[in-house]
Amino acid sequence: MGTSKTTTARAARAARSGPGEKRFWCLWGGQTAGLLGDQMVPIALAAWIIRSPHHSASALGLVLAGRALALALFVPLGGVIADRYPRTRVMMACDLLRFLGVGALVLVPADTPATTLMALTFVLGTGEAFFRPAFRALVPSLVEPGRLAWANSMTSIATTGSGLAGPALGGLLVAFATYRAALVADLVTFALSTATLLVLGRGRAAVPAAARASVLHQAREGVRVVVQRRWVLAVLLTDISHVLLAVAPWLVLLPTISVREFGPRGYGFLLGAFALGGLAGGLAVMRHRPRRPGLTALGAQILFVGPLLTLLVPGIGLVPLLVVYAVAGAGSEYNTVLWTAALQRAYPDRLLGRVMALSSLASTVLMPVGLAVTGAVAAVTGPAVLLVTGAVVIAATTLAALLVPGVAQFADPDPAPDLGRVPRTQKGAS
Repeated sequence: MGTSKTTTARAARAARSGPGEKRFWCLWGGQTAGLLGDQMVPIALAAWIIRSPHHSASALGLVLAGRALALALFVPLGGVIADRYPRTRVMMACDLLRFLGVGALVLVPADTPATTLMALTFVLGTGEAFFRPAFRALVPSLVEPGRLAWANSMTSIATTGSGLAGPALGGLLVAFATYRAALVADLVTFALSTATLLVLGRGRAAVPAAARASVLHQAREGVRVVVQRRWVLAVLLTDISHVLLAVAPWLVLLPTISVREFGPRGYGFLLGAFALGGLAGGLAVMRHRPRRPGLTALGAQILFVGPLLTLLVPGIGLVPLLVVYAVAGAGSEYNTVLWTAALQRAYPDRLLGRVMALSSLASTVLMPVGLAVTGAVAAVTGPAVLLVTGAVVIAATTLAALLVPGVAQFADPDPAPDLGRVPRTQKGAS
C-alpha cells in the first residue's frame, strides 16, 4: 500500500513537471525579468523630467500618456495578431520594438523635447499592446487545463512582485547612478525575455494561414464570440464601469487625500500594502479552488469598496487603512486570476488572443477619460461624492452581474453558444 501511494505521488509530480510545464517556467522566468525592467522605466522618466531644467512639471504627464494612448489604440489589433501568427514570434517582435524604444531613450540628449519623449513612450506602449494578448493566450498551451489557475497565479505573483521590486531597484539605480542606468537595466531584461522565447521555439499560428480571413473580419469575430457569451459580456461591462467610475477617481484622489493626511510616505505605504495584498491573493488561488469561481471572484472584487470609503472616515489611522488596502489588493488579484483562467478555459486556442485583448481593453479603454474628468468633477462636487459613487457602482454592478446566468460559475449555462466551426489547432501550436 505504501509503495503504491509513493508511486502515485511520483507520477503526479512527474505530470505536474512535464515538458509543457517546464516550458511554462522558462516563459515565466523571462517575463518576470521583463516585468521587473518595465517597472524601472517610469521611475527613470520621472527622475529625468522632474530634475531637468529643460522640462516643465506637466511634461511628465505628457510623456507617460504616450504609453496609455498606444495601449488604448492597439490592444484590439494585438489580439488579432496574436491569433494570426506564432505567439512567441509576436512576443519577440514586441521585445525588439520596446528594446529599440528604450535604447533611443538612453541615447537621446537630456534636453529632448517632451513631445519626442512621448513618441518614444508611445513606441513602448505599442509593443506592450501587442505583447499582452499574445502572452495570455500562450499560457494555456504550456500547462494542463487543471493547472491554469496555478499558472495564472504564478503570473500574478510575478506581476505584483515586480511592481514592488522594480520601482525600488529603479530608484536605487537613479540615486546611485543616473536615470540612464535604470533604462540600461531595462534593456538587459528585454534581452533575457527574448532569450527565453527563443528557447520556446517558433511554434505555430493559432489560426492556420489557410483558414484566415481579413484582419477586420477576425476582429469582428472576436467581438462576436464575446458578445455571444452573456456571462463574459456581463463581467466586461462591469469592468468598464468600475474603471471609469471607481478606479480612475481612486487613483486621482488617493494621493491627494493620503499625502495631506499622512505625508508622501503614507501614500507609498498604502500602495505597497495593496501590492502585498495582491501577492497574497495570487498565492491564495493556488490553495483554494472554489466550486463557484465566479461568485467567489466577484465577491472578492467587492472588497475594493473598502479603499474608497475608508478615505472618507475622519481621523482614521494609517494602520487600519493599510489593513483595508492589503485585503482589497488580495481580493482584486484573486478575482483577476480566476477570471483569466475562466476565459482561457472557455475559448478555443484560435480565439484566445482576441478574447484576452478585449478583456484587457475593458479595463483600460475608459481609464484616460476617468483620470481626465475626476479632477474637474471633484472641484465641483468634492471627493466624497466621487468616492461614494464609486463604492455604490462597484457593489451594485457586481451584484447585478451575478444575476446573469453563467457568471457565478464562470461557465456556460446550457446550451453553450456556437463559436463557429473553424478547426482548433493542436495543444502547443501557439
